[in-house]
Formats: sequence, C-alpha cells, structure tokens
Amino acid sequence: MQRLAPFTAISEERLTRTRYARLLQALFVFHSAVAVAARRTGWSAVSSSTEKLDLIVSDLSQLGAFAPGWISDWRPGCRQSVLGAIYAAESPMMGGKLIARQLDYLLGDCDEGRRFFIGLGHSDSLKWRRLLAVLEIGLDEPRALDSATAGALAAFDLFETCVARVMPAGPQPQWICPSGTP
Repeated sequence: MQRLAPFTAISEERLTRTRYARLLQALFVFHSAVAVAARRTGWSAVSSSTEKLDLIVSDLSQLGAFAPGWISDWRPGCRQSVLGAIYAAESPMMGGKLIARQLDYLLGDCDEGRRFFIGLGHSDSLKWRRLLAVLEIGLDEPRALDSATAGALAAFDLFETCVARVMPAGPQPQWICPSGTP
C-alpha cells in the first residue's frame, strides 16, 4: 500500500487536501464493494468495511467533500473469495494509525479528518481476530484456500485501481472501478 502514490505523498508531506479527499473517496468505493460482498455472503461479522464507511463519510465532511454517489460493481465469485477480499480490506488497516500520524502536516493535531485511519480501536481488533479464526477453520481444503487467495488478490487489484486514480499521470479519469470476479 505504501508504494502507491497517495501514500508516498502522505509520508513525504506533499499530499494536498483535495487529493486527500480524493483518496478517501477511493477508499469509500473500495470499502463499499467489500461491505456489499460481505453482506451478500453473510460475512459481515468479520468485516469492518461497513463501519469504515461511516468514518470515511465523517472525514470527507471535515474536508468539505462528499462520498461518491456510486459504488463499484465488483463482486468476488464465492464465499471463500469474499473471505479473501475481507482479509485484503482488513490487513492494511493495521497500519492505519501510522498513516493517521503522518497526516499531522495536513490536518493539525485533531482527530477530525483522519478517523478512518485511526480506526475503530477494540472493534478493529475483535473483527480481525474473528476473521483469522474463520480463515483458519473455513479454509482447510486446498480449493477453499485457492478461492480465498484469488479473492484477496482481486481485492488488492481493486484497491490499487481505485487508489491509483487519486494521482493520475494524465487527465482526471472518470471514477469507474473495474468489475469482475477473481
């Protein structure tokens, strides 16, 4: 994640407020897709994406920006793929507190505008432990593990595609994330 341009710009204290708002919009699209997939397959108990959406909306509001009015139509192919996608969404959040501290140059010392990266505290830890337990139990056969791995890779690709649009090299593209299944 840190190799993506917006995160590098944060660590170098050069991401503007406008581009930071675009990053949050990209994260909204990504977490919306994961939240929908988790809900459709009954895995909401191990995903914090729905709760993260509220934090992103709050952060965007602090910046005078809005959540996008659309979400990606991306969908993992099966329940095990969704577990992999949830893993991809949850695992980077462990480093969110570092990113939150790196935003001091842009937001000062208040929490507003960075609640997404600060996270949900105990709730994040609880969901993470639940997810790891489900992964241990639910992926005990090779096909299930392969599906979860494919789902995680597809989710990482979606994440990268959405976030890469924050700092494009050329003209601003439309906010359309790819669809497809792993």
